[in-house]
Amino acid sequence: MDALRAALIVCLVISGAAVVTGQPKTTSPRVVIPDGYPQLAFAGSEIRTALAEFGQSSQDRTPAVKTIIVMKPDGKGKPESFRVAVSGAGKTRAVVVSGSDSSLQDIALFVADHVSGTKTPDGALTPPEVARRLDAYADAAEKHMRAAASRVTTGRGEWECTQMDLQTVAALGRYYADKVRGATELATFLVTGDESHRSAAVKYLESAAGHWKLVSDITSAHYISHEILTMGQFDWKRYLPEAEKDVQAAREMKPFYRDEQSWKWSCGQTTRAPGRFEAPDWKPEQIQWLERWLVELSLRIAPTSLPADLVKELAAEKSPSATTTLTAQRAGQAVWWLRAADVASVHVNGKTVQPVKVSKDVGKFDLATQAGNNEVRIEFERAPAQSPEIYLETRD
Repeated sequence: MDALRAALIVCLVISGAAVVTGQPKTTSPRVVIPDGYPQLAFAGSEIRTALAEFGQSSQDRTPAVKTIIVMKPDGKGKPESFRVAVSGAGKTRAVVVSGSDSSLQDIALFVADHVSGTKTPDGALTPPEVARRLDAYADAAEKHMRAAASRVTTGRGEWECTQMDLQTVAALGRYYADKVRGATELATFLVTGDESHRSAAVKYLESAAGHWKLVSDITSAHYISHEILTMGQFDWKRYLPEAEKDVQAAREMKPFYRDEQSWKWSCGQTTRAPGRFEAPDWKPEQIQWLERWLVELSLRIAPTSLPADLVKELAAEKSPSATTTLTAQRAGQAVWWLRAADVASVHVNGKTVQPVKVSKDVGKFDLATQAGNNEVRIEFERAPAQSPEIYLETRD
């Protein structure tokens, strides 16, 4: 019993700094309970079923956890795989191993695809599907937990303790389900400016905060405040204000905006295309990953088609070209991102550059900016059907 509780507590502790996302296609986390530790003597099949329905499967002494926990231990960069060992009385009581799932689709990119009408990649685990699964796992866990409770005849104190563990896990699942839904609606509002999505985001985030309060209420009566892993002093209720801040942030956030880029074509016509997304509430230059994220979001939105008459004029030229101007607040190193098809050459401030291909029609190159205006000229092999786009990602 102690071993099963230890395994559950490890999962709960990790979930406090993690996102539980469903069954992975890559690595499968495992909880290993070594020989010599007692198993449930009552309602055992129902407990195993409850665990299985919340994304785990259990066999006698070695339950395999099918849930993947994605965690950023240092709060930076991409999710890391990690191993946690909980020791007691000189013996290892539980070991948890996890890894990330490459099929998960980023919320912002999911929203960009949705706004652009782009088909979701085959096999992608989308945010709405993650949320649906989490709620389904929580529903099933609670169902089997109720069935188990009706069969308890001895060890009621032990059962009540385990029941609180399972109630907490289910409430966490519901918290993350509504947090994912709220984040998806908020991202849609930020990209489109549609206030109905802000309202939906507030609703889901209020619900998520309610689930976190339930987690706090259950765990306050069940666990003592303690220091864990790399998180320092921990108890669930100290993070309730943070969950409530999410709601206020959604109420107050300003939508993203995109300045227009003006392109002057070799035939004399001028067209306009969207520039990079900007975040008025944030300072991208102060957050290492944010500018790249805004660039990637901008590139995910479908490009602007050129007028048919312009394409016809350019088709009559041997080497059609277009120029635009990008303004930099200061001189410094930068990554330049270019989306354009059929590019013959690229020139910035009179210097020829060679973009490195990143994906279809997208390339990037490193080049220092000059303070103020930077002139970009693109020569094409043939008349393009869509407007080029070029974005700056500054580097200190």
